[in-house]
Amino acid sequence: MQRLQERCQLKTLVQAPLEPTTLEDEPETDDFYQGASFSPDALCLLTSRQNRILLFNTCLSDGDWKPAVEYKTGDAVRQYQWYPQMQSNDPASCCFLGVSRDQPVHLYDAYTGQIRATYRPYNSLDELDSPAAFCFLNQGQRFVTGGFRKERELQIFDLARPGRDALVTLKLGKTRKSTDGQKGLESSLHYSPYHNLIACGTYSPGSIYLYDARAQSTPLQEVVISGNCVVGHGKSHSRKRKHYGDQDDNDAVNFISSAKIKWFQSRASKGVTQVEFSEDGNSLYSLSRRSNAVIQWDLRKLPNSRHCPGVNSFETDNDTNQRLEFALHQNHLFVGGRDNCVRVYDCNGDSSSSSEVAMIQNFDNSVNGISVTSLGEKTIMASATGSRSFPTEADYDDDDDDDDNGEQKPSVTASSTVSIHELPNFKETAGSDE
Repeated sequence: MQRLQERCQLKTLVQAPLEPTTLEDEPETDDFYQGASFSPDALCLLTSRQNRILLFNTCLSDGDWKPAVEYKTGDAVRQYQWYPQMQSNDPASCCFLGVSRDQPVHLYDAYTGQIRATYRPYNSLDELDSPAAFCFLNQGQRFVTGGFRKERELQIFDLARPGRDALVTLKLGKTRKSTDGQKGLESSLHYSPYHNLIACGTYSPGSIYLYDARAQSTPLQEVVISGNCVVGHGKSHSRKRKHYGDQDDNDAVNFISSAKIKWFQSRASKGVTQVEFSEDGNSLYSLSRRSNAVIQWDLRKLPNSRHCPGVNSFETDNDTNQRLEFALHQNHLFVGGRDNCVRVYDCNGDSSSSSEVAMIQNFDNSVNGISVTSLGEKTIMASATGSRSFPTEADYDDDDDDDDNGEQKPSVTASSTVSIHELPNFKETAGSDE
């Protein structure tokens, strides 16, 4: 397979390097772009930096490319997501949700930067509990939050009813330390409109569960909601070979070795960082810490099996605790890595052979954010690069002046950029590979 740069030139349309911040109380090691998300109409781009969310206009002209609007969130940004029906020609729909550490969920106006509404999840002790993850449901009419420090639960809010009252509270466990239900801090949520399912991934112990978005909370909130376990704790495979599928089918294709099952399950054991459904809702993709692979799970086997089989894995350089994102677009998987490149895979490829279509190289740092969309006849990709950089012995210079306390100030320099690239037609370039 030839590299993408050898077959065609990857065109960078616009790029914004990281500019020095004026906040002296923020650590330099955390100062880099994190994540990228195109708006549904592809005319705006969101990214974050420290305790701020930045909005860029997707302008395809040369010149300085700077944030159009900057939103100060008060603390480290945890997540942001566009309103699913956002259109730039309708100002009322131009908004997005954002949450930061120790803060409630805010609905931001994409034009003015003001907060339109605030949603405050409260726990059983009547304390504000900031979520770590959320996602929209039902085309933006509702959204679900999770990842609370003191409660194992999901809270569903109505977007038109701000405040502290959640519509539905789904208990994932009786207490934080109880052995029932899904364990771990909820780290990623994604919704499938085809089956009304919510995929929930957790940190250690890493697991992925599926929940019915139509479930209702009980008045006493004592009933633990039951969910289908895709991968996670409580799954034992002691025998050499496991059979899944129809009991009457004796074809050898329906048998998977125990080693292969355990390999797929071990990829999620260190903490799931992202889950996302395929366009048809039949597959689920997940990425975990230090897993070095994006795993594809076949959800069609789940109702008739004790476990959900992993059907494919897509290699990446992810041997880090940093959150690295992937994106799905037109049956292609785009995933970043620590090796300063983006790998492109064909999701419909044969699992027995390599399905890598291209490798986009020459980024200036680890690619932690990816978003791909179509703009007219073009396919564009937004990338955010950057990683935490800590001083080493070489960063200390004996000739430099000391600070007021007599201690030496190390210099930490790390590149970080957010860029938009024009992608080629992968079907045409793949056909030219012989």
